[in-house]
Amino acid sequence: MRNFIKQTFASLIGSLLGLFIFGGISTVGFFLLIFAAASSTDSGPKVEDSSMLVFDLSTQITDGKPDSSLVLQQALSGNYQKQMTLRSVLDALDKARTDKRIVGVYLDARDASGAGSAGFATLKEIRKALSKFRDSGKKVVAYGVGWGEKEYYLSSVADTVMVNPYGGMEINGLSSQPMFLAGALEKFGVGVQIVRVGKFKGAVEPLVLKQLSPENREQIQKLLDDLWGEWRGTVGKSRKMTPQQLQAIADSKGLLEADEAKTNRLVDKVAYFDEVVTELKKLT
Repeated sequence: MRNFIKQTFASLIGSLLGLFIFGGISTVGFFLLIFAAASSTDSGPKVEDSSMLVFDLSTQITDGKPDSSLVLQQALSGNYQKQMTLRSVLDALDKARTDKRIVGVYLDARDASGAGSAGFATLKEIRKALSKFRDSGKKVVAYGVGWGEKEYYLSSVADTVMVNPYGGMEINGLSSQPMFLAGALEKFGVGVQIVRVGKFKGAVEPLVLKQLSPENREQIQKLLDDLWGEWRGTVGKSRKMTPQQLQAIADSKGLLEADEAKTNRLVDKVAYFDEVVTELKKLT
């Protein structure tokens, strides 16, 4: 009985001593953690004098803030893509325009997938902001490897447009390729009942037709003609070319290698990336 009491008392003392030591260590660790967090607080990027604002055209431009669940899903799958809202892009360019520390904007179009997925309305807003930035007397420099019409529409606003020697661009006009599901639905015995008022209501045609109706083809063609006219007029003004000259390039070339792009005055220089960095250093 006496041994049992001794063992119980010893165990109690040991437990209390262990809790005391653990509590002391935890308290010290907690304060160290707070101190480390306070000392490493990120106050944001430090903008030095004569800095360049870098606009990565691979960034996905969205109308609103991306869904947090989608961002988490992309991060877990390893397919995360940088995203910014259109408003954030416009605000950043406007602030950079009046910030004396910023001397220019660098459009990094080496991977311009973000610009390619954006609509022309979004690109037009960004291009207007870049043009306003350039009109303030600051420089805009663009460098790319493979440009399509959308990416080049944005990059052509730059004072200096450069392309990689192994790069090029695709300028062959705009097109639309609707996908029709009526044949597949018939094959699987799925019936579709739709009420449509007016011949130009083409949104439901993929479900009930196997090709474009004349009315829908007419309105899509009109939309493409308007967009292509805007593209030729805007790009031509920046590159000091007429819409007819750009149309001739699209009709006769379509795909241009780097040297051809320079010969046709679509780019100013053919350069490797290290040469581009040297050019940027001269500005800063």
